[in-house]
Amino acid sequence: MQQHAAAGQQQDEELAARLADQTAPARCGAASAPTARSAWRQWLERAWSVLQSERAPLALAGVALLMSLPSLALGFQLDDRTYMRLLAAGRAPLELLHETTAAIAREKYLGVFAWWSGDDFTIHFFRPLTALWHWLDQRLWPQAAWLMHLENCLIYVGLVAVVSTLYRELVPSNGKLSALAALMFTVDESHAQSVGWIASRHLLLSTLFALCSLLLHVHGRRQQRAWPRSASVLCCALGLLSGEFGVVALAYLVAYACVFESGRLRGRLLSIEPQLLLGLGWLATYTARGFGVRAASWFRDPWTAPVATLRGGLADLPLWLLSQLGGDVANLSLGLPQNLARVLALALMLPLLPLLVPPLASSKPARFFATGMLLCCALLFSTVPQDRLLLAASFGGFGWLACFVYSVTERSSAFLRSCAAGICVPHLVVAPLVFIPVLGGLSAIDACAVALAEAVPTTGTAQAIAVNVPLELLTNVAWTV
Repeated sequence: MQQHAAAGQQQDEELAARLADQTAPARCGAASAPTARSAWRQWLERAWSVLQSERAPLALAGVALLMSLPSLALGFQLDDRTYMRLLAAGRAPLELLHETTAAIAREKYLGVFAWWSGDDFTIHFFRPLTALWHWLDQRLWPQAAWLMHLENCLIYVGLVAVVSTLYRELVPSNGKLSALAALMFTVDESHAQSVGWIASRHLLLSTLFALCSLLLHVHGRRQQRAWPRSASVLCCALGLLSGEFGVVALAYLVAYACVFESGRLRGRLLSIEPQLLLGLGWLATYTARGFGVRAASWFRDPWTAPVATLRGGLADLPLWLLSQLGGDVANLSLGLPQNLARVLALALMLPLLPLLVPPLASSKPARFFATGMLLCCALLFSTVPQDRLLLAASFGGFGWLACFVYSVTERSSAFLRSCAAGICVPHLVVAPLVFIPVLGGLSAIDACAVALAEAVPTTGTAQAIAVNVPLELLTNVAWTV
């Protein structure tokens, strides 16, 4: 029986082969499409396999570099021009980001700052490490904007490699989850503006050091080794010296202690005592020296107006969350009426919460990622929503999304699987398509500043009055131009 069956099967296969040969010319066009689809599918499967392997950090770092390199053609934009002008005029590197009330009042008279700027308006950022880097750029290659952009690209490459390694360290048992989260982080278009803007280097650098601090701490705790934990404290310090966003190291360290450590809360927090003491020292210095921005329309002052800062931050929270979990929309608040943008974000965010909350009950990584992301968002309450500021929060946000996606794949509900696919579309399909255009997202505003500068008469002694200026700092950039 088996021999007859085998013989019959062989005859059928020979007949099918002859028919295929006879109809090959007619089916050539139809066969090429499945072949192309098959090759594309095989390539995707190989790429997905690499992202789940130990080569993932290196592979994603390569993707980050390729996507970032077009920024080399952007030149100087907005604050880049101001930094180079001040440093060329002899401004000390540690005073680069410091404008006193008296200086701003004088510059308001000259038109450098808008006349409606507050009388108490001051700018005094604490970013010594980043300021020194800008100073070195100005001293070594003041006109080589492309080289300064390349420096930003390389920082982002390092950040992507650290993030990919962190996901693998935090979720070692699920290579697909860590691969998905790392891929979403790498191609997220909200990161592009920070990469493509030289003046946003503080954000890249502080986030890199903050997540290095977390990675070293996790490695040290799990391996019970002292040197990684000491290195974690050093990286935390470097992050705080790079910019205010270095505080996100404490956000993720607190989230890790609360979720992954065992015992009472006090004992858990003692595991990060050196970093917490460092953060308290930084905060004391920051407040005592009067660092920060005062009386500016795009910042809130948590020291002089804590209630107003908390109220405004909570009102903006739906924008932050939707921009992180659903798609980059935080910048809508810059173009729409503020309350309208908040209401729209809340209406779109509410349907997502019932989908994303259930994984928190069963997954420690999901609780860690969500807690870290929310703490990062709370640190942003002092500024108006902007997509680029979610760089650090997106590490937790994409980890949480990946936990949701893989919790859904274990269920049989077609509706939930469809929801998971829909949530992935903006982060895996739209984001990489718009990443490169968003690199130069500030070019339009910079072009406005150039046009404003060119409109100012260069002869005679008449005053020039600019009306309906859409951005408070546009005159500052135009003055530099």
